[in-house]
Amino acid sequence: MPDEASSALGATLLTLFARHDADGAVAAAVEAVSSGAVPVERLYCAVLIPLLSDVGGRWHSGELRVWEEHLESAAVRAIIEGVRPQVRAAHVAAVAAHAGGSPRRALFACPPQEWHVLSLRMLADRFSMEGWDSFYLGANVPVEETVAAAQTLGVDLVVLTAATQYERVQLRDLVDGIRERLAGVRLLVGGPAFARDQSNWAPDELVDPEAIPAAYA
Repeated sequence: MPDEASSALGATLLTLFARHDADGAVAAAVEAVSSGAVPVERLYCAVLIPLLSDVGGRWHSGELRVWEEHLESAAVRAIIEGVRPQVRAAHVAAVAAHAGGSPRRALFACPPQEWHVLSLRMLADRFSMEGWDSFYLGANVPVEETVAAAQTLGVDLVVLTAATQYERVQLRDLVDGIRERLAGVRLLVGGPAFARDQSNWAPDELVDPEAIPAAYA
């Protein structure tokens, strides 16, 4: 449930995007975090994730043109980059608070032909802020490269994402294949496609937004 400051920021961003003022939206969001009014986790969970869902819905309904969807998505990407100093500071503080222990390691990647990266990037940041070593590979990562990265980096967890029902179905076979090659590594999936349909997936295979990341430590 959004708090008052997060709700106000969300409303401000919607107004600025309606004016196509992407720079203003980026500045407003980064200032809200820099001033301490809205913590990064609240920015992500209560503002940007709902905003992206709204953008996607309006694009699918024809309310937004493609260029408008791209403009708003690019602004969200800029906001995420703009709050990177706060994410990094939280990571350093979390690691220091658990001095003496080795940080858990997580890999975040989009499978082949998956280009929707923003939710996954925010997820990687949230793990990082809790002291995890997060390795974010981005969009359209070949399966062999995901496996190689997981093995080379020695990760404890791999998270993959899907945005559509088709990609969610394809992801089932991909995850089953990767699991055979990454013994001892936990595999989780998430993304917009799972908000509507989780069939053929066990609960312990799905990222739980409310439990992140404490449940996986």
